Amino acid sequence: MADVRVNGRRLTVLQKETNLQRLVEKLEALADRNKSCLTSLAVEGKNIELDLLEQLSPAQLQLKGHEIVEAKVENTAQLSFESLQVAQEMAELLVFDIKVATLKMWDSNHVPERELEILLKDCHAFLTLGAHPLDLLQRSPFELSAGAQDCLRELDRIAQSVEDATLLAINAQTKDACHVLVGRVMPSVERWLGLTAGFAQELEIDRIQKPDLGEGAEVMPFRPLVGQRNILVTR
Repeated sequence: MADVRVNGRRLTVLQKETNLQRLVEKLEALADRNKSCLTSLAVEGKNIELDLLEQLSPAQLQLKGHEIVEAKVENTAQLSFESLQVAQEMAELLVFDIKVATLKMWDSNHVPERELEILLKDCHAFLTLGAHPLDLLQRSPFELSAGAQDCLRELDRIAQSVEDATLLAINAQTKDACHVLVGRVMPSVERWLGLTAGFAQELEIDRIQKPDLGEGAEVMPFRPLVGQRNILVTR
């Protein structure tokens, strides 16, 4: 009998299951009762494609006694909460990327291609995560309060300013690119961080209750990073 864990917890009711297909059916039923969905499944650390279970052979569907099965059950509010939390972490990483890129550009008057590529990649991830809660919750930005809309506008400003800085850099205007990154992008990131708490409250994801799965719910408070440290420390 496999060791089945859901969101890190062993659920007694699932421990006797020996067939992966039947286990998935039980997990999906459990998630449905909690208004959630089964988002991932792994056996012995190997991810299982839930949409491709029917392609597995009977032998592959058989669970062995020593195997550890890890499942993750989440709801849209929880996913939105986590997306915004990770976006905050990416915001700090983006500021670090800007400092590295601008220092190299300012000192050398050349475009640091590798650093600029990393900056653009991290910026894309940050912008995607920051706006993702709206998609998950199927909310229109036009239905939000002025403060929540300001949070989204800062994302637009960051995207536009990073694009402007990139164009300046590839056209050999490195000093101007540095001014845009430090003078426009970094303050916008700081303002965005300051607006995230209100944005989370507006979307009702400031305190998220994980699916309790019959064993007691865990409440996660939203903790904005703003105020914990000054991210606008320049050279």
